[in-house]
Amino acid sequence: MLQQRVSSRSSQSTSKLNLSPLRFNRKLIRRRGLFMGREHVGKGVNIALGPMMNLGRVPEGGRNWEGFGADPYLAAESAYETVLGLQQGGVQACAKHLVNKYVVMHYMRLVC
Repeated sequence: MLQQRVSSRSSQSTSKLNLSPLRFNRKLIRRRGLFMGREHVGKGVNIALGPMMNLGRVPEGGRNWEGFGADPYLAAESAYETVLGLQQGGVQACAKHLVNKYVVMHYMRLVC
């Protein structure tokens, strides 16, 4: 059972990786984005910080659950439909992590 702390700014939606049946249905993905957009508007939020577009290819990545998985095409199409749904719901979407996080981490090791 999902439980959340007392807060008016949190939500109890499932992670995107657990929604694998949705990932093959564009209409359902967009509808999910629409409901997320409406939820944001209801809470007075104008910009949604998402969707997360990084590819979850490294199992140790602690925030892989935010993304749509390791398949680049599936992740891109799912993010696209989510953005359209969020904007249709009246919220501006701010896609996160366009550059592969693991490449940046490796770059930082070389530079620093």
